[in-house]
Amino acid sequence: ITIFSISMLANSDFSTGAFPAEYGNAFSGVFDVKFRKGNKENREHTFRAGILGLDFATEGPIKKGQSSYLVNYRYSTLGILNSLGVFLVSPRVNNTFQGLSFNLHLPSKNKKSIFGLWGIGGLSSEVGSTVENNEEWKSYSDRTAYDFETNMGALGLNHTYLIDDKSYIKTTLAAMGQQITVTDDTLNLNDERTRFNNEDYINNRLSLSSFYSRKINSKVAIKTGISASNLIYNLYQDSLNFVTNEQRTILDTDGNTILLQPYAQMRYRPSEKWAINLGLHAMYLTLNNTSSIEPRIGVQYTINEKQSISMAYGLHGRILPLGSYFTKGEGNIALPNKDLKMIKSHHFVVGYDLALANKMRFQVEVYHQRLFNVPIV
Repeated sequence: ITIFSISMLANSDFSTGAFPAEYGNAFSGVFDVKFRKGNKENREHTFRAGILGLDFATEGPIKKGQSSYLVNYRYSTLGILNSLGVFLVSPRVNNTFQGLSFNLHLPSKNKKSIFGLWGIGGLSSEVGSTVENNEEWKSYSDRTAYDFETNMGALGLNHTYLIDDKSYIKTTLAAMGQQITVTDDTLNLNDERTRFNNEDYINNRLSLSSFYSRKINSKVAIKTGISASNLIYNLYQDSLNFVTNEQRTILDTDGNTILLQPYAQMRYRPSEKWAINLGLHAMYLTLNNTSSIEPRIGVQYTINEKQSISMAYGLHGRILPLGSYFTKGEGNIALPNKDLKMIKSHHFVVGYDLALANKMRFQVEVYHQRLFNVPIV
């Protein structure tokens, strides 16, 4: 269930492959989510109720006509129904969640400098129980129970400075945190529990990113920037060896590492029908001194006012989940994964876009991805 509420979202971009150079450390896709600004003129309040959740939103001016606020709170309808004995997901699964989001839009009087303060946070859990009557146990899953919790929060400060009518600088400072806990138990015929899996992952991040964008003329526009993130982790997992009946610690580590991501991209329009995007993205992880240099290119040809075709290529890299680097080995090799390279992927995309009547669009893409440097168990 997504943490985002429809009450908060502005136009957001979604890319499935060969995305521009400003996006990195991803290859399955990018969802560039933007929060909308609150109403600068009037106060408004919204209540929505659906199968998944109850949604409350309020917005309005901080200083009328200039600045605004937007706040949203969601609570799980599933949790309410579960407490009444109604289980929509499964009679053995109890789900509950709640989340709070806000966005403050604070421009200066001359509107050359714009501040934005935003935040999003959520608490959620899913509890799976065993089949109550052990005489009805038919499979292993009937006598297993689990408790899965995931909690997160993010707080950010944006600043946009308009240098002139053709260029601007945008800087974001953000702090993010997430904790995921998983426990798995199995019961015997005497209803005695044995824990065979225990996971507790804390991932925090302090990020600073900034970019400069300039429209040089009607044909050329450039954008260049860098993102620096301090990844802070505290990771633990143990599991039961069913043969020896001993608990084995698989992962137990804490610390931090730096991920740097500079990029540059250019949009060139040699004519009204052609548009060419060129870019370069780079990544460097201080944990094991691995790096990635990633070229990107996209070409679009406009057939007429309603139709266009496009082609794109990109090399994309991604670091592994941090716990993978610290998974303990057996024998003399303490951390066999510590020096693993980044996963890489070549992306090839060909697309066709058709504008239909009634503000509708039809798009189709042929998409190919070739992965390498992929670690396997």
